[in-house]
Amino acid sequence: MPVSPVASRLPTIVAVDHPILDLIVPTLASELTKYGLEQNSQILATPEHSTLYESLESNPEASSVPGGAALNSLRSAMWWFKKEGKKGACAIVGAIGKDKAAARLQDECHKVNIVTRFTTYDDYPTAKCGILVCDTTRTMVTELGAAAQISLAPDGAVETEVVPLLGQERDVVFTTSYYVAKDSEGAKRLISESKGRYEVVISLAATWAAGLPAIGDFMKGAKIVFGTIAEAKAFSAANGGPDGDDDVVKYIQALPGVKDRWLIITDGPEDVRFASDEGLRKFPVPQIDPALIKDDNGAGDSFAGAFLASYITGSRIEDSIASAMSASRVVLQNVGCAFEMSAEPVAKRLKVE
Repeated sequence: MPVSPVASRLPTIVAVDHPILDLIVPTLASELTKYGLEQNSQILATPEHSTLYESLESNPEASSVPGGAALNSLRSAMWWFKKEGKKGACAIVGAIGKDKAAARLQDECHKVNIVTRFTTYDDYPTAKCGILVCDTTRTMVTELGAAAQISLAPDGAVETEVVPLLGQERDVVFTTSYYVAKDSEGAKRLISESKGRYEVVISLAATWAAGLPAIGDFMKGAKIVFGTIAEAKAFSAANGGPDGDDDVVKYIQALPGVKDRWLIITDGPEDVRFASDEGLRKFPVPQIDPALIKDDNGAGDSFAGAFLASYITGSRIEDSIASAMSASRVVLQNVGCAFEMSAEPVAKRLKVE
């Protein structure tokens, strides 16, 4: 069993999110059409997708790995700690069912020393996500099941579920728009009860989620915000903001609330935008041979995880962004959010300007 962060006093990333078992299957565009899915989309499952999961689970080419946006980020952070020889810890708060998928999730977390604080529900299955890989894109259909039942809204929930997992200074509590949208009252408590003990971090996670009203409220207390330019635009549009790429980033960074919010926005192979009270900076993304890209599933999640791991261990912004780019580069060369190193060398520190 992994050592608890509170016992080791290591700088810690605590995630509050939906732990999910990913079912990854290579597919054709015709299969997406069969289920009424758009390529490279992310949706929640409806009853009409029940046969989709049956098909995925019986497919001999399917692979199953622990997933969910924040859990992907934690796995990236643990990979970075090990690769860099740094000391840090990760933990996740969430909910699971009482089934084989739950056991698989917990086992895989413990293998990489991620501490789990999961509430188990007998009447709900463990969450699963069908990931249909078509060319270099993925279409994701998620059934939340037990994962959606987690809530920090009850009095004392933050103190009992989150605080015991904290380590020392520079701790962060990381969540996603998925969780905030499902548990808006609990998400508010994450902010109101932080009391200087941790910084709150959010990943916008998906365009459909980024524009939801609960995200605008949560943003007031978020110190660090990750997202793609499309997600940032979705948030801006929903909240009456501008639509130009740079303008959107500046707008979100300057929203009322937490002092000196950091906005870290990716745009595929284009520059990474970093905005703070000091202004907007752009970091060029090193080119990668398109032939090496197998799947972009988890690339953004891994970017956030490696950045946070580097950040909480005291690295400069420039080095943290370089670490984030390096993690994404590795994940792009694997199917699913995996960290097998390819034959192509990945620099310890990628050049940023």
